[in-house]
Amino acid sequence: MGGGVNWQSETGYALSYATTQSSYTIANLMARYQISPSLSATLNVNNLFDKEYLTTTAAGLYGAPRNFMTTLRYAY
Repeated sequence: MGGGVNWQSETGYALSYATTQSSYTIANLMARYQISPSLSATLNVNNLFDKEYLTTTAAGLYGAPRNFMTTLRYAY
């Protein structure tokens, strides 16, 4: 089990046409299970609470919504 938190302070520009954004926090989780000595499975959940945020206030691009990633790893 594991997790992480990313925090961004308030951002923006002093120009009248640009947007500003208050601070936000994104939480992530990870769980790993050892199926056998050679095989493991990992599940990652990014943006756990599905927070809507801008990656840049200059272009108004939204960050990724909640998403999942699974990985199977085999070591020989």
